[in-house]
Amino acid sequence: MTKPSANEARNIAGSIAEDAQIEGITVINGEVSIDGVKVPHGQKKYRSAKSGKTYLIEWGSDNNVSVAEQ
Repeated sequence: MTKPSANEARNIAGSIAEDAQIEGITVINGEVSIDGVKVPHGQKKYRSAKSGKTYLIEWGSDNNVSVAEQ
């Protein structure tokens, strides 16, 4: 895949650009990212270095995920 120019937008399903500035919780296809950092599957608690917030994560079957701020 080629990198888009500065003035080009792309929409690719199921992915986030590496240079995207993201705040908050993102869940795509059972993968969790918080403030742009991927959380390893199975990790039950995550503290964001960016926001200082702590999140509780429940990993279910069939890629179901529940994330709540503590």
